[in-house]
Amino acid sequence: MPHLLLGWRIALVGSLALLAVGALLAVVRPTGPRGRFAVAAVTEWGIVLGLFTMWQVVGTLAHHSSAGAIGRGEDVLAVERHLHIASEHATQSLVLGHPWLVQACNGYYLYGHLNGLAIFLVWVFLWHRRLYPSVRLTVVLLTAACFCVHFVPVAPPRLLPGAGFVDTARQYGESVYGPATTGLADQLSALPSMHVGWAALIAWWAWRASPWRWGWAGMAHLALTSFVVVATANHYWLDGIAAMAVLALVLALQAAVPASSPSLGRPPRQGTPVGGEPEPEPVPAG
Repeated sequence: MPHLLLGWRIALVGSLALLAVGALLAVVRPTGPRGRFAVAAVTEWGIVLGLFTMWQVVGTLAHHSSAGAIGRGEDVLAVERHLHIASEHATQSLVLGHPWLVQACNGYYLYGHLNGLAIFLVWVFLWHRRLYPSVRLTVVLLTAACFCVHFVPVAPPRLLPGAGFVDTARQYGESVYGPATTGLADQLSALPSMHVGWAALIAWWAWRASPWRWGWAGMAHLALTSFVVVATANHYWLDGIAAMAVLALVLALQAAVPASSPSLGRPPRQGTPVGGEPEPEPVPAG
C-alpha cells in the first residue's frame, strides 16, 4: 500500500472538493440508506482530508531551530538509564545482523503509521459507525496534544552523535526524512512518539469495538510499532510511554465530558453493514 505523500495544498483542495460535493448531495437529499451513506461518507472524508492538511501544516511549523535537541535526546537516555529501561542498543542489535528484517522494520515504520490509521478509520466508519465520532475526536485531541509537546525539539537516537545508533532507513535508502527539520514529518519530534500514540489509539478503540475479532490485531499493531520505532533508532522507549500517557489523559477527558464523546462508555454495536442504517435501540418492555 502506498504511503500517503499528499502535499498540504493538494490535500486542502481535495478536502474542499469533497466538502462541496457533500454539501451538494445534502441539498439534493438522496433517498434510501445508500444515498444517506454517500452524503455521510463524502462529507466525512472531506473533514479527514482537512485534518490531514492541518497535520501537515502544523508539522512544518513545529521547529524552526534545532537548538537543544541533541542535549534533550541525551537527557532522555539518561532518564532511561536511571529507570533501568535504556535497552535501545540491545533492541536494535536484534535486527542489525539481518538485512531483510531491518528492511521489514523500515517498511513498517514507513507504511504502517499513516496508512494504518487511515485503514482503521475506514473500518470504524463502515462497521462501527456509532463509535466513529468518539474515535475521530480522540485522533484530533491526541494529535493536537502531541504537537504542543513537539514544539520543544528532541533528537531521536539515530541523530545523537557518537551514541552508537544506526540510522537503518538511511542505510538502506528508505528514509522518509530529508535534512534535519524537513521531510514529511519533523525529525526532531521524537517525544512523544506519534507512531506509538496512533497505534495505541487504534489498539484501544479496536478492542472496544471488536475485542475478540479485531481487538487482538490492534494490540499486535501497537506491540509491533513500539518495537519497530526503537529498532530503527527513530524513538526511545520513553517516547512511546509518553505518547500512551497523553492518550490516557485524552481518553480520561472524553470520559469526564460525555457530551464531547457521546458513545464513550456504551457497548459498541457490532457489524453495521456498508451503507446500512444503524439498528434501532431496543424499547424496554412496559
